[in-house]
Amino acid sequence: MKVAKLICFCVSLLLFSSCRGPVTITVRGEVPPPPPAPPPSVCHMCGGARTVACGVCKGRGSVEMVTYCSACRGSGNVACNQCGGRGSIACATCRGAGTIVEFDFGRKVNVKVQCRDCAGRGNFPCTTCRGSGHFTCRSCGGRGRFSQVARCTHCGNGRVTCPQCRGTGR
Repeated sequence: MKVAKLICFCVSLLLFSSCRGPVTITVRGEVPPPPPAPPPSVCHMCGGARTVACGVCKGRGSVEMVTYCSACRGSGNVACNQCGGRGSIACATCRGAGTIVEFDFGRKVNVKVQCRDCAGRGNFPCTTCRGSGHFTCRSCGGRGRFSQVARCTHCGNGRVTCPQCRGTGR
């Protein structure tokens, strides 16, 4: 009869209890098993790797140092010395006006006519730069800058010790 009462009591406990998880029933004299060990904590920043990517070189281990060309001021082009960067040279006959003043057979009447040398344009395309007004900079090859790749002095290899766990990984 004791066994039946125990079974009824256990069934009623299971039906009406708000049990969460397994129930451990210990019999007098038995020692309950130890609880499972918690999982080892891992640093959320490095994921246990103990290092993170360097913020200076973005994990590459090297940095690119860029300096702008002083000869062309970073444009990649140098102004033509012949035309001063304009791309054209003023006509020597009309001095860039496109017209000249002619005297009408010795009279004192001034007549403006189109310059015959420049056909009224007032200038000629520069023959040195072919009318562009500039040349590709020889110092930088037209890039406008110089770049050097150097090893990162902050980390040396692209990785630094994790600042969160200080290299422990936890």
